[in-house]
Amino acid sequence: MLLFYSFLLFINTAQFRAQYDSQNCTYIGRWAYGPCYCVTVEDRIAYFGHGGYLEIVDMSDPENPVKLAKVLTPGGVWDVLVKDNYAYVANGFCGLRVIDVTDPAHPSEIGFIDNIGDANGIAINGNYACIASHLDGLRIIDVTDPANPFEAGFCDTPGDAWKVAVSDHIVHVADREGGLRIFDFANPKSPLEIGYIITPSYANGVAVSGDYAYVSDRDGGFSVINISNPSKPFETGYVTLPAIGWSVAIKGDYAYVADDTSGLQIIDVSNPENPTVHGFLNTEGIAKSVVINGQYAYVADGKTGLCIIDVSDPSAPFEAGLMDMKSSALDVAVNSFYAYVADSSDGLRVIDVSDPASPSEVGYFVTDNAFGVAASGEYVYLANGFDGLFVVRNDLAAFVQEKDRYYTPNCFVLSQNYPNPFNPTTGIRYQLPVKCFVTINIYNTLGQKVAMLIERELTAGYYNLYWDAGEKSTGLYFYHMIVKNDKNILYEKVKKMMLIK
Repeated sequence: MLLFYSFLLFINTAQFRAQYDSQNCTYIGRWAYGPCYCVTVEDRIAYFGHGGYLEIVDMSDPENPVKLAKVLTPGGVWDVLVKDNYAYVANGFCGLRVIDVTDPAHPSEIGFIDNIGDANGIAINGNYACIASHLDGLRIIDVTDPANPFEAGFCDTPGDAWKVAVSDHIVHVADREGGLRIFDFANPKSPLEIGYIITPSYANGVAVSGDYAYVSDRDGGFSVINISNPSKPFETGYVTLPAIGWSVAIKGDYAYVADDTSGLQIIDVSNPENPTVHGFLNTEGIAKSVVINGQYAYVADGKTGLCIIDVSDPSAPFEAGLMDMKSSALDVAVNSFYAYVADSSDGLRVIDVSDPASPSEVGYFVTDNAFGVAASGEYVYLANGFDGLFVVRNDLAAFVQEKDRYYTPNCFVLSQNYPNPFNPTTGIRYQLPVKCFVTINIYNTLGQKVAMLIERELTAGYYNLYWDAGEKSTGLYFYHMIVKNDKNILYEKVKKMMLIK
């Protein structure tokens, strides 16, 4: 489930591309037909809210989304989940609506239950829908017969039940001022609260690693919460930070917190019962977001821009590079050689960080009110408070680099991957002076092939590839490049790279 508390937009026509000022970034698409608070995707079909409508759009070609159908519901579409050819809609005061989407082009409502309060969030487990129902707590709905859903049980919560997640028969409810409430609904008729934890303040950032959740909050607190037993979450440690913890990232034994006016705070969490501030660096502005890539922390600072901090020694971090932003850096994502910054009223800024000491802006895509960013491969997803979600392609990270398209290399080169060490994504650059057949494979230390990155004929040029090792284990890997023509091997090279999780 992907939730955007803004407008979700995906229109793609050539005339709209001309409206946006950009460099080395290509506008891919947006959908602009109304306010949206939720979206889920199943088999490349997107189901999302548009006011009171459930919109169904075929996203097989992200550049040309095709509207299949829409269903009018009596309330607002606050959450949606698709399971076994049915869409379950949390419909505010109009309860739970069940939509048959066996044929996504011809959906129809087949059942509903509307006396369960203000349905905000939904999760499905087996034959039951678990509803976070605002001031009416947790509602358990039997959907064995989707055409005739009925309430099997309920349990009130002390706060404002806003969102819900379920695993097996355990339900987790985000209850705002009531904190995190945990229920066992093995007996759906009598769901039982088995645990809860009150967070010190409104949580701004959270990261999970192993048996622990790490929470930074509005009032300058940092909590370590043991979640090994979901029925009994408990705070094992707490440390006070100087300012407001907006964002948290975890790597190894350290937590990295973007702490507003106090910059980057580095917390040793090797002993969960006694987290301690191990190091810090004042970014001289307002640190809003942080990500870790290799030995560097990338901090989006609302005043000073993108701060690149070397954290190879967490007790003595130092600024390795700085890139000023035109507006206010609110969020950052890093993928291979590029950092992507959501720069408020100046939109998306694309920064080449292949040399962290000398970052340089190599592209941009201007929109108003950019506040969130994510990246995957060559695509960047920019959350915009006014205009929704933009999908943008970084043309420099596309298969053939645009900046080099007018130049032909004079030799074969396979470059060292960056970052290295990496977790979990790294980029590999190579160049070809002639048209040839290229194969690049990844091998482990046993000589087993674990991934094939490319096996095809290419023209002369400069290229990027990316490897996502998210499902691989920590260790040494080798990438092997072979270049051939019809008769001979023209070039062969092997390089090492280290995955550290």
